[in-house]
Amino acid sequence: MKLLTYFFGIALFFFINSVHSQDIITQKNGDEMEVKVTELSDDYVKFYYLEDPEKVEVKMNRSLIRTIEFEYGRKEVEVQPGLDESYYVDDHQNNILLNFTGIPSKTTMLSYEKSLSPFASFGGGVKIHGVGAGGSWYEKSGFGVEANYKVKTGSVFKKDDYRPNHLLQGFYVRPNLGFTTAKFDYYPDSSTDDYEEYSYLHGGFDIGKEWVFNNVLSLDIYTGINFFGGDYTDINCETCSDDGPTYIEDGNMVGGDNTALRYGIQLGFTF
Repeated sequence: MKLLTYFFGIALFFFINSVHSQDIITQKNGDEMEVKVTELSDDYVKFYYLEDPEKVEVKMNRSLIRTIEFEYGRKEVEVQPGLDESYYVDDHQNNILLNFTGIPSKTTMLSYEKSLSPFASFGGGVKIHGVGAGGSWYEKSGFGVEANYKVKTGSVFKKDDYRPNHLLQGFYVRPNLGFTTAKFDYYPDSSTDDYEEYSYLHGGFDIGKEWVFNNVLSLDIYTGINFFGGDYTDINCETCSDDGPTYIEDGNMVGGDNTALRYGIQLGFTF
């Protein structure tokens, strides 16, 4: 009887051990799999199904998995790479950019960008009218300020890599709001009055893409549309009259009748 009890105890031990010697993978779609994990890397997990007598290994991308519960009690909770802050520890989160599109029309534009998450950032910019090249026959003065919020529209993942793109990189939509005041003094050496001046509020959105190279340099290319309204004066000495609101040209904005096209090619330095 004692011998029978002894063998029964051994059998029960191995039975209980076999029941618990399994790992459980829960996929993001809710499916659970009872498996034996054989390898766990940064971007995939290898396992075989317990009921498979041949123990054929299966490889699964970890981005498809929600949790992995090991037989000895450890639980691995998967975090989407785009949301895991550890992936961006070395990525610079600030960016200073110079917009080259305004320089030929005597407007220098500088902007600042600060990352909020892998999917969004906020920023601001200034325009300095009268600083730049071109337009030697007229004088230009004034300034502009802007605030914006950038939302990425594409995946944060590289096409064939588990490691996401740089924190600031990607396609985006960028709503913006700003104010500009400017004056064009045509033929300033002449004794006659011939000038334009205006002050207006503007708002709209840009669509663009930003690249970051070696975590140092950035390239941002965008286009968009803005709507504007404000005070506009166009004085011509021949009539000495105010022609009313017709046309604006402010570095990265050009248009009339309260609608303007925005565009830009910006080179930045991240830090």
